[in-house]
Amino acid sequence: MNIELLYAFRTLHKVNKIAPQQHLQTEYLNRSYRKILIKNLGNNFFAKYFYFFEMLRIFLFLLLRQKCKGKNPDVLYFAATFNQDRQLDYMRDIFCDRNFTTINLRGSNPLRPIANIKQIFIFFCCFAGAFRYYKAFFDKHSFIDFKNHILFLCMYSYSKFLFKKLKPKAILVANDHSALPLGFASAARSLGIKTMYIQHAHITYDLPYLRFDLAILDGECALDIYKDQGSIGNTKIIYRGLEGREREMNTKPLQQNKQLSVGLFVNIFEAQDLYKVLEDLLSNSFVNNVILREHPAFPLDIKQSDLPKNVSLAAHETSLWDDALKCDLVVGGNSSFHLSVLKFGVPTVFYNDLDYIKYDDYSFIKHDIVYEVENLKSLDLRHVAKYYDDQQWIKRFQYFDAGYKLGDNVLKNSVRKVIKTIY
Repeated sequence: MNIELLYAFRTLHKVNKIAPQQHLQTEYLNRSYRKILIKNLGNNFFAKYFYFFEMLRIFLFLLLRQKCKGKNPDVLYFAATFNQDRQLDYMRDIFCDRNFTTINLRGSNPLRPIANIKQIFIFFCCFAGAFRYYKAFFDKHSFIDFKNHILFLCMYSYSKFLFKKLKPKAILVANDHSALPLGFASAARSLGIKTMYIQHAHITYDLPYLRFDLAILDGECALDIYKDQGSIGNTKIIYRGLEGREREMNTKPLQQNKQLSVGLFVNIFEAQDLYKVLEDLLSNSFVNNVILREHPAFPLDIKQSDLPKNVSLAAHETSLWDDALKCDLVVGGNSSFHLSVLKFGVPTVFYNDLDYIKYDDYSFIKHDIVYEVENLKSLDLRHVAKYYDDQQWIKRFQYFDAGYKLGDNVLKNSVRKVIKTIY
């Protein structure tokens, strides 16, 4: 196994052993249709291999539905989530003359049969080379580690095959630590293809260090976090600011002594935890109605009929900004949505009991950019308004968003010039 593969495996293990990350992935697997396998067979050795082959069958089926279109000199972009799709929209906006190619696992065009056979052969050769590593893997690591390493190998081998056909000048990923984009970027590096990374959410201090030709970050805070992880090497850094539309902070509804529409954006799995939070929030006389937005990847097992009449469940397909537009105030826990909503001009409040992540994991309280409340029953709207009307708050927020109050085109022009030097 080469150094690139070992680096990727170490990165996956580092990320997966973080308690919140492990909890979220385990919970997601338990809520999938494969939960019968996991629940009934537990840690049984054969169960793990049954699960692996089932997962491999599904994954290869998805991969082999892609279409290879031949040589394309433009950026080849990997889109695995809707968040990453938004980053592609950003690139298309600043490069209207480029025809970016997207690898999207939701695609439906098949490869030729001979290519299918070749791709499967490449994967199993790669897997065979790592067999000794996996033999002792279960004794040292979790099954989630094993699953992610297999996904990495699938994407690594498939991407090498694809890149040899398409011959792109550069690739772009919006995630630097998950299995699929790691495999994608690693394959590009092995073939000497330029790699670019664009930040799609606020990062924490648990992520790996930068090792791309170009990193497009939201602001100085992100760079400082990456520097704390270790050297950024030869990675060229450019700031683009937070994604999304910028609007003036609107605190007027909080000062008018009227009832408000309050957003509750959560990342919790247990319904009873949610009901307790809703009870506390609805006890405030200023709350007219609550818009409940679940985390897109981890929806709660509830229906609209399970909720009080003045609580509406946001549709899964609506964007973060669509829901924020309906709110005068948004309450949430450890989540990067705070940054996007604040940039959109809607005040937010941090309440720690809305997820399973350690307190202030995103350092928003540490850097004093999100108003914190310890008890939802005693939420003081005047204090919230005063907090966000403070001119010093703008300066603190610019540490996270390099483009805040500067205008969109200033940073877009800079990003365009720098990318042109990469490919």
